[in-house]
Amino acid sequence: MIETKAAASAITGWWREMYPDGDRPNNARSAASLRRAGSIPALCSLSETLGLCRRLEARFDDLERVALIAGVLAWVRGSTQSRLASILGSPKAGSGDQPIMSNSRFQKLIEAPDPDSQLIAFRRAVIMAGQTANVHDLSVSLLEWNNPNRRDQRVR
Repeated sequence: MIETKAAASAITGWWREMYPDGDRPNNARSAASLRRAGSIPALCSLSETLGLCRRLEARFDDLERVALIAGVLAWVRGSTQSRLASILGSPKAGSGDQPIMSNSRFQKLIEAPDPDSQLIAFRRAVIMAGQTANVHDLSVSLLEWNNPNRRDQRVR
């Protein structure tokens, strides 16, 4: 796969092609297919995921990571300058200083043991953030999340 920063830029371009006007998908059927896919194997079989693999020059070993990225980003409807972690750590409206994502849910996200669990946890996080995130930053995070060369550096 191409290097992380170039890959994140390519992923951001792929996402912008899908959501050129923010909330309205350019190809509603493609976006809906990605959102409906409930597992990494289901995402791996979609033409949208395979197209992203080609764009990233991904190998077969990278398919699950690319599927995770496609499956999560399909839920992001608007790009912002704020990182997902900042959004989730900010106070929930009307709750004083309670963050949008609780510590226990954040812990579950960090400890998600397999790509299917990670897919669910990251999709929930995006939804909790109002379906907005810094797409480039989220792409970098997702690229590195299951990177076999960096797995030992992940927080556990």
